[in-house]
Amino acid sequence: MTNLRCPGCGLVNFPTAVDCKRCGSDLSAAGYAVGNQSAYARAHTYDAAAPAAGLTPPRTLGILLTILGALLACGGVITLVSSRPSPYFLVVGVGIAFSGLLIASGKRAGLYVYFTTLGVMLVWSFAETGGVMAKLMPRVALPAIIGLHLAREKVRARLS
Repeated sequence: MTNLRCPGCGLVNFPTAVDCKRCGSDLSAAGYAVGNQSAYARAHTYDAAAPAAGLTPPRTLGILLTILGALLACGGVITLVSSRPSPYFLVVGVGIAFSGLLIASGKRAGLYVYFTTLGVMLVWSFAETGGVMAKLMPRVALPAIIGLHLAREKVRARLS
């Protein structure tokens, strides 16, 4: 049996419930005759198979990635003029900023650019740090966590 979502407050109740535990609404209403779900419940249920056309792209996430990439690229420019230049942060910053722009515009290519940049980051960081975890983790921990978020179906479904 499917749990019952209250049409009044949205609380998910047990399938045997007659009244909503929160607001007391009648759960045996006619709206539950179709598939044991009301129109409210069907409208507020996430469907991974839904087409991306009906969903808005993750613009805030894309803008935040663009800002993060721009800051890393600026730091990369400053690093290039230092006594020990390395283009790492410039390359990574440009990659993340570009992926953020693509994600903000709703393009799935932004995911591919980000994960390619993440792969470059992992290899390059390992080569520069010699595999020392204390030096490696600050470079790759946050980008890996962002990558895990981007790999979620709720994000991927919003990109075309």
